[in-house]
Amino acid sequence: MNGAAFNPLRTEHPARLLALLALAGLLSLLDALQPAREAWGMGWGRGTNAAGVRSLAVLTQGNAQLSVLVWYPSRRSGGEARKTDFGDWSVRAEKEAPPLDGIFPLVLISHDSIGSALSSHETAAALATQGFIVITPTHIGDSLENAGGLYSSALVYHRPLQLRAALAAARADPLLGERMDAQRIGLLGIGAGALTALQLCGVDLDAAAYAGYCDGREDDAALCSRWAGERLAMFAEDLREIRNRHGQDVLAQPLPGVMAVGLLTPGWLAFADKQQLSGLRIPSAAFFAGLDELYPPTGEGLLPDPFLENLRQETWDTADHYSLSADCPASLAKELPERCGALQGDELNRARRRRDAFFTAFFRSALLESAPSQGK
Repeated sequence: MNGAAFNPLRTEHPARLLALLALAGLLSLLDALQPAREAWGMGWGRGTNAAGVRSLAVLTQGNAQLSVLVWYPSRRSGGEARKTDFGDWSVRAEKEAPPLDGIFPLVLISHDSIGSALSSHETAAALATQGFIVITPTHIGDSLENAGGLYSSALVYHRPLQLRAALAAARADPLLGERMDAQRIGLLGIGAGALTALQLCGVDLDAAAYAGYCDGREDDAALCSRWAGERLAMFAEDLREIRNRHGQDVLAQPLPGVMAVGLLTPGWLAFADKQQLSGLRIPSAAFFAGLDELYPPTGEGLLPDPFLENLRQETWDTADHYSLSADCPASLAKELPERCGALQGDELNRARRRRDAFFTAFFRSALLESAPSQGK
């Protein structure tokens, strides 16, 4: 360089000039994104986040009380994440913890039959630490507390309404409502809740499909047992009455703001309208149990090819249906041991960690890794 001072911006150094311009552009972009990063609390340091949990009691249209838990991002104060006990359920979230500032996307979870708002507490808490507010109601008439409506056609009418009521109550909550981005909603349906989630995506029911569903599917214990068959025999007629009373599209009204749907050990898919399922255009993902004794994950015609082509999916080969639910408390193990799953030890822990990682990655991709929406 003949003793001249080195100047990387001079034109005789084009490669360095381009590199510096690229770096300057990147820094400008990061500066521009800073308000969005802060508003979303989406964790450029998300490892410091913990989960908070808040209880809500909601009155439905019929004046029944709907129990709802809301899980949300909170700041970790150091050390191990705090836990909260709900009876003999122990959840990795601090009750009434101060929430992080920001606007966060939502995930609504519809639990399996004979489940509760706690049946997915591990997944709900995991999502909360990653920048989501998660709403988990206990479905009236199809829960551990009250299963009187099990396999009733009325559930396909009431379950979506209960999820809507839970969302409305959470958005009105003085602590968390202003932190919710209701334009970015993900749905997660577990077991029978898969049908509920699809209904809120606008997928209608095809009750006639059940007529021949059990031919060759005698291993589907949930829908093809003698007891289930007796309850479902009048399903088509009951749905016709519901539609006549409440409107023809009442069972498939899309929830505004839904951008993604996840399915865990999904059930009742035989009742989903295959044509509408084929036309579903939002990101979709499913995590199956390879040994699912209630809803076997294989079977010709169970899910239409166009839907499968766009479905992100994974199977844990050694898991049965209930092993992919949350941990089983002592009271449940005593009263309903079959509700607790067969996997044990390290294999169980690995399966559940992978379940949560799968849905966290899916919802981050679908709801977080695009430009934040403006306002609620």
